[in-house]
This record gives sequence, structure tokens and C-alpha cells, in this order.
Amino acid sequence: MKKAKVVESAPSRVLHVRNLPPDCAEPEITSIAVPFGHVERVLLLKGKNQAFVQMHQVQDAVALIQYYSMVQANIRFVLLWSSVCS
Repeated sequence: MKKAKVVESAPSRVLHVRNLPPDCAEPEITSIAVPFGHVERVLLLKGKNQAFVQMHQVQDAVALIQYYSMVQANIRFVLLWSSVCS
């Protein structure tokens, strides 16, 4: 049985957000990210209830992830999961 490799990578400006409400809109996603900095792009994958959020700076994305690792993000009381893309 092979062990899974853990690969450390540099932080990214792009965040992956999962478990979005089926009818979630781009402004709702932007509203949870904008307190941490300028949001450059949001790519909403409606059929998968997921989105990619591109922040202006890496430190903005890192701050968002750090904050939401302590406080659970939600949109309309649906809990979200987010991670930094590598």
C-alpha cells in the first residue's frame, strides 16, 4: 500500500470555495472575501456548488483562510469550506 505524498506549495491568490447554496450568486461570494482585500475575479461553478475566488494579493487570500479557519464561513446559514489553490 502506497502512502499519499504531502506536497507543500507556496500560497496562491486563488481560493477554492465549496458547499455553496445551489442558487448562490457572485455578489454573495464576493461579500465574504472583500473584507480581506480586493477581489479580482469570481468563477462560479453552479452545477457543482463551488467557486474560485481570485484575490489581488497572496496575503489577502492567506488572511481570509486564516480567519475562516477560526470562524466558519457561511452564506444563508449554509456552512462553506475553502482552501488555497496550489
